[in-house]
Amino acid sequence: MRIQTRLRLPLIGLVAAALLSGCALVRDEAAIPPEAPVLAGSAWVLDELGGVGLVSGREPTLAFSADGRISGTTGCNRFFGSYTQDGAALTFTGTGMTKMACMEPGLMAQERAFAGTLNGAATVSLDGLGQLTITGANGAGFVAKPATPEGDKPDTDPAILLGSDWVVEDLNRGGVIDNTRLTLMFSAEGKVSGSTNCNRFNGAYTATANTVRFGPLAMTRRACTGEALSQQQRKYMDALGGVTAWSIEADGALVLTGDAGKRVLLRR
Repeated sequence: MRIQTRLRLPLIGLVAAALLSGCALVRDEAAIPPEAPVLAGSAWVLDELGGVGLVSGREPTLAFSADGRISGTTGCNRFFGSYTQDGAALTFTGTGMTKMACMEPGLMAQERAFAGTLNGAATVSLDGLGQLTITGANGAGFVAKPATPEGDKPDTDPAILLGSDWVVEDLNRGGVIDNTRLTLMFSAEGKVSGSTNCNRFNGAYTATANTVRFGPLAMTRRACTGEALSQQQRKYMDALGGVTAWSIEADGALVLTGDAGKRVLLRR
């Protein structure tokens, strides 16, 4: 019996040591933090936003440049700023944006929630599905998925404006009069032309990655047949005045957004 006891004690000790070693190994692996994503040169589209429902087709975007700048859209306004990254730690500074009115239901709440994370300290992580999570110092944040190159270019390259006529589908969220055709066409020479359905117009324009400025527009002087058509013409020409933000929607529509609620939606 004493011989059996002497043989069993070392065996029990080895099993216990192995179990303890295994536990220590699990704890060590769990303690290894996931590798922080390198954000420079990446672009993202929001998939979730801190308890606020995203407006379909107007999801915010966020791009990180290699020189420490951020840019994108809140779904309504364009924004810009700077960032620094130290592993999982982010700091956003100098964030500003255009000041277009966000009239579509839900856009203002979406913009406030998104923009609130783009100031000051934040943390970043990337999950196994390639989704990015950025959380602000107040605990609010968002989840984003990678933006496809095909989806990015039309939203930033003014060349997408060129070509055939854009036809107005909606004017200041009030639609257009049935059986009327309002158009807009951009040329590579910096010229713009179109129709108010009553008259033709033409002039000059300049475009950047997110804005277009129309110069003085000359227009023919034919009378519109009815006050409603005259009012629609005035609204259209007024919407094309000054500096306007432009964007291409997921379905290919062109949206021109100005101040005081001016908004023109066009399609080819």
